[in-house]
Order: sequence, then C-alpha cells, then structure tokens
Amino acid sequence: MNIFVMTGAFMTGKTTWIARMLERAASLAPTLRIAGVYTPAVFEDGAKTAINAVLLPSGERFLFAPRKQAPSGRQGGAPLPDGTIHFGWDFQDDALARINAHLATCRDCDLLVIDELGPLEMLHSQGYTEGLRLLDELAVPNALLVIRPSLLDVASERWGEFATLDRDSDIDSFLQAVSPR
Repeated sequence: MNIFVMTGAFMTGKTTWIARMLERAASLAPTLRIAGVYTPAVFEDGAKTAINAVLLPSGERFLFAPRKQAPSGRQGGAPLPDGTIHFGWDFQDDALARINAHLATCRDCDLLVIDELGPLEMLHSQGYTEGLRLLDELAVPNALLVIRPSLLDVASERWGEFATLDRDSDIDSFLQAVSPR
C-alpha cells in the first residue's frame, strides 16, 4: 500500500487541496475509484463555525461537528494565530457512526481518502476506527491521509514510510502516482 500524507498547520489548505484534487480527478483520471471521507469547513461571516463530512464517491454531505460554544461567562480559550479564540468542536456521534459505516465499505477503491486522522485516531485508536482498520490491514492500494505535523512520528511508527504532501504539492503528479496502470 502506498500512503500519502497531506500535512500542515491548522487552516493551511489541506482540505482545500483535497477538494481541488477530487475536481481534477474527475477530468484527468475519471476511472480512478476514490472512496473515503473529507471534511470541509463551514464558514459564516469569515469565521469557521462547523465542519461538514463528505462521503466519497457519492458526495453525500452532512454536519460532522459544530463549533463548541464558549462556557457561560467565559472569555478565554485557546487563541489561534489570527487572534480568534478556539473552544474546539462538538463531534456528533451519529455523524461519526455514519462515517465509520461508510469507511467499512471502502475496500474496493484505488484511493482511500481520510481527512483527518487526529489525536483521537492516532493516539487512542478511536474516531475513524474503520479507516484505521483498512489502513492497518493494507486493504487498499493507495491512501491519502490528512495528519497534522505533530502526529507524523506516530503515523510513521504505525505504517512505516510514506510520502508527504502539502498544499503546494502538484495534483496532476499525485493523480498519476495513484492511478491504476
């Protein structure tokens, strides 16, 4: 199995790159069977307010995680580089169950996309458990995973060597590398 890891800091365009790759794949590699999940942000008035899940290849979209509300009377939180205050995300159990049910059906693909494997998956083996199972079983020929830089060593320990990508990586070259010969 070939593993490609899209990595970068918070809000640097990882999911946007995946969306562009999916659009490009439709024209450049129309026979490439892509399955999995990606999680685009929802913005309102320029602020990230939620995260959607998009199941591949169907394009089914649903709410995955609204932003957690600040505790009553609380002004603080973790400040982000842009100065906004971050209270985290309220991941929906029903949405996670839908994603896992879908990932369990993704064995018959050329490219498995999982956006994103975070601390829940990489440190606690929870969250996208069906995606982890596919990866651990080497059940697909290629995988594109979004993983933050702080978890790359954990990914390397789990799956060995992988190619890293960032928002400037060439989409056409990537698609050529994962397309069936």
